[in-house]
Amino acid sequence: MEEKLSLLLTNAVNSCNALYKEGHVEIENSRIRGKKDIFEETLKWMIKSNEGDLKFVRIDHLLQHLKCQIHPDPQIPSFMYTSKKYKTSVDN
Repeated sequence: MEEKLSLLLTNAVNSCNALYKEGHVEIENSRIRGKKDIFEETLKWMIKSNEGDLKFVRIDHLLQHLKCQIHPDPQIPSFMYTSKKYKTSVDN
């Protein structure tokens, strides 16, 4: 009886451990996807807002755009950022 309970407990602990590891993998994958998405959005914004000239991007506009990506503020003029979702290669 004790061996059966011990085996059940071991299986439960192993299942919890596997679930925990899967959760960490999913969190890391989500973080990577988020970084990729924000990079793509920012690059598209830079190209659009500077008419393709990436050599001279105003740092204050870029920082404002990044801030708006994190927490959009309706008080900020719309030319400072775009809330439009661009189609990415992942969406295809």
